[in-house]
Amino acid sequence: MVNSASLINQQQSKLLGNSNQESRTIEQAQESIYRFLLDIVKLWSAEDVLQEFHCLFIDQQQDNSGNSEPIQAINELLAWNNEQEFHCTFRRCFYILLNNWKTNKKDKYIHQLIEILSNTNNQYSSSNTGRLKLWINNFLNTKDYEQIKLFASKCQSQANWSDRYTSNLSGTQSNNLRKPTQQQVAFQDRVKPMQHRSKFDLAMYMARSSSSNFNNQPRNPTQLSDEILRLIKVIVAKREPSSYANIANTFIKQNKAINYQQFKQRLHKYLIYAPESTELVDTAKVNFSQKLAVLDEKYHNQNLTDVLLMRTCNRVISYLITENHRTPSALFNSLISQGNHMTLVIALLKIVLICKASRPHLETCITQLSSYYENAPQTEVKSVTNFIEIYKVMFAIYVDNMSVKLN
Repeated sequence: MVNSASLINQQQSKLLGNSNQESRTIEQAQESIYRFLLDIVKLWSAEDVLQEFHCLFIDQQQDNSGNSEPIQAINELLAWNNEQEFHCTFRRCFYILLNNWKTNKKDKYIHQLIEILSNTNNQYSSSNTGRLKLWINNFLNTKDYEQIKLFASKCQSQANWSDRYTSNLSGTQSNNLRKPTQQQVAFQDRVKPMQHRSKFDLAMYMARSSSSNFNNQPRNPTQLSDEILRLIKVIVAKREPSSYANIANTFIKQNKAINYQQFKQRLHKYLIYAPESTELVDTAKVNFSQKLAVLDEKYHNQNLTDVLLMRTCNRVISYLITENHRTPSALFNSLISQGNHMTLVIALLKIVLICKASRPHLETCITQLSSYYENAPQTEVKSVTNFIEIYKVMFAIYVDNMSVKLN
């Protein structure tokens, strides 16, 4: 096989030209790779596809299939020295394989694909240790690769308790228009049926759970006790699904023409006042007040804008869930350890109702929280399970407008 460095130099000399030619050639190289993978993932065994992926991106010297065209296309991308375009190409290659294997229930090969990348340090041949290795290793440290691993984790068996939640919460990934089409389709296909079924089962259970007809009672679709579900029904009985939305709309209308510092003061009062649950006032008020008071002080004299509203709501959500996007926040630990799950959920509910654009950030934080608790002791898992289940029920009713019939 031609030495890869020599090939790169040849291709660079061949391809350098005006910007139109560069754009056309890069796109052609990308399409050549995509077309090749789309063909083999349908025609070859999954084992052979994995081997070919390894040959294309890890060790081209092992390629015995005679498929020189995709290898040449990869080296053309390397020759252009555009790491961002290479990352986009590599990401889409992943999703071409993931989508097909998920559709055809070949989940185990998804995990084997991740394993190939996790062991790349010792798999590069001496002729291919330059730019390709560097760019792939850089890709493994990106958020795009974290999303790939998150998608792969959802393909595991339901034995992992957090799968139940991350699969429902990751629906926002499919709405991110900056993601490639293959990635959007993957999340949409995976999440939508679960979301619809989950809401339907919940609505049926909430409607019939008080029925005297034992044989007509559906299975509880949550992991919450009947006692907690009865508490939720009491709250719903006191506050119709439109009530929190009306309060949120009133709050926004009354605070449009004030400066940012005044808005934060009123936001604090809006969030901590909850007639059904006042524990936030007693246990976390001081900590929360201090964080909110110093947030973006440089904007204190400016008028509130939509961008500033979303930024503030996102930060408040992080305060309440996870500030470093890896471990639970101090406020979360304080509230959950004292059993104040409903207090926390109502605060999050009120945030999203004044800024719906913050919903994706909230779901991302909860997904990150779920990942943290995957290997936690059972007592901690049970506590966070209750929080997420209450979150799902309350948001289905008050944000997603799931109708609930109270008997």
